[in-house]
Amino acid sequence: MNFRHLLSTRFAALPENSNGVPFCASHVYASGNLAADMMANVTAESSGRVLAVRLYNMTDDPGMKEMLSFLIARDTMHQ
Repeated sequence: MNFRHLLSTRFAALPENSNGVPFCASHVYASGNLAADMMANVTAESSGRVLAVRLYNMTDDPGMKEMLSFLIARDTMHQ
């Protein structure tokens, strides 16, 4: 338990990771070109979906197939 979190917020959510590093949007990329940013987003979503489909076809575990089918459907909707 992070006692600083308890004292600061009384169990409210803080925008930080599990190590206590605050969210700073350093992983959010915006080029200023809306079309290029949308294409980059579609590329990222489609590559994630391709990976999930490949993993789905490689496994025989029913629990893993259920989770991957959810991810595939979610990524399809995101695209």
